[in-house]
Amino acid sequence: MSGAYTGLAAPSVEGGAQDSLLLALAEQGYLNEAARAPINPDTLVAGCGSGRHALLVALRDPSAQVLAIDLSTASLAHATRKALGITNIEFQHMDILNASNIAQRFGGIESSGVLHHMHEPRAGLAALRPLLLEGGVMKLALYRRKARLLVNKARARITKLHLGASKDDVRELRQRILAGLEPELSGLLDSSDFYSESACRDLLFYVQEHQYLAPELTELVSSCELKFLGFYFSSDLIPNRYRTKYPHDQGIQDMQLWDTFEEQYPGTFSECYQFWSQAVAPV
Repeated sequence: MSGAYTGLAAPSVEGGAQDSLLLALAEQGYLNEAARAPINPDTLVAGCGSGRHALLVALRDPSAQVLAIDLSTASLAHATRKALGITNIEFQHMDILNASNIAQRFGGIESSGVLHHMHEPRAGLAALRPLLLEGGVMKLALYRRKARLLVNKARARITKLHLGASKDDVRELRQRILAGLEPELSGLLDSSDFYSESACRDLLFYVQEHQYLAPELTELVSSCELKFLGFYFSSDLIPNRYRTKYPHDQGIQDMQLWDTFEEQYPGTFSECYQFWSQAVAPV
């Protein structure tokens, strides 16, 4: 059941919306009884873009107050228009690095596909951490290095061809691949992003990007006084397969084993690792 919980505003269960997410995580084996505690359902969406994710969080639980921040005023204007009639969400223009200016504290923070584009993702995570109440949870999505191998190869080729990021440069690369002049990049033809000029630019010409291996995630979150809880999956299929293969790790948190598992089952994760962490008191 747990995979259905994609955010803090999980459907109510006995005990209320405030602890339903932690209950779901406990059922996955990500939390023990000592770690479970009711949390405030109010949520910060850090890097909300045009607002789709933030609106889903707000609609999931009308009792939760959602604050969504982003650096782009154009994206925020679009998000605000889409949110007409939704009363439990507020949008604010803000750099994640300035999150300390937010007085509110949250039971949950969600940041999907944002931190890995920052110059220093750890600094972004550290800026968000003080806004999370003790026992609160954070859901992050960060690029998988193993899923970006073809992208990295394309970027190396772009550098060798001395291409910039202009429309003409994007078109030249696409034409070379379509003409069969770049056989090692032919796999890009399977990506829908390839066929859109703007999406192709974002996919291949984005210079600032950090990518992670599974074992690096625990080090990242622990450096910000967060405890890695576990990966988010849309169903129990993968966690159950992992437990069958590694029965001694029922908590499914051994990142070296996950690294091995990922090699054996390449379809385990998509482009990003999606995972939960929890605020813990400093030792």
